[in-house]
Amino acid sequence: MNTTAHEAWLITGIPGAGKSTIARALAARLPRAAHIEGDRLGEWIISGRVDPGQPPAAEAERQIRLNIDNQCLLARSYARAGFVPILDVPVVSHRHRLDRYRRALRRLDFYLVVLNPGRDIALERDRARPEKTVAHLWVHMERDPAGGNTRPDRPGGVDRGLHT
Repeated sequence: MNTTAHEAWLITGIPGAGKSTIARALAARLPRAAHIEGDRLGEWIISGRVDPGQPPAAEAERQIRLNIDNQCLLARSYARAGFVPILDVPVVSHRHRLDRYRRALRRLDFYLVVLNPGRDIALERDRARPEKTVAHLWVHMERDPAGGNTRPDRPGGVDRGLHT
């Protein structure tokens, strides 16, 4: 019996967009799926952690790359075991980071979901979770990870082939 999964999903957006909620809901609808949270992997660094956007910038970028690499290692491992990997990561705002995911997951059908609920909704959702209030650091971003501008005139923002 071939148990290998042939697809991977990347759910992205600003904090408060609903990435974890959507990722869990999608995983629950599939017969075999694993939810890989990029935030949780970053928290595995106990000493020496540098969050995105914090100094020193070179170390923050190195840790972002490490996180992406580890997410993709887990995703490939789960896929080989027959679980569809669903990655959940805040704002993949640079083309080279998105390309890193695509290269690392190139043997899987890759689905990108960009959540763009709008500034007010993201801030409201973020305030509702006091243990992790970070949206104010990200809501200024107006570019989608696939390289285009978001569409404030259309609810949901950018459409890259999948309505969310």
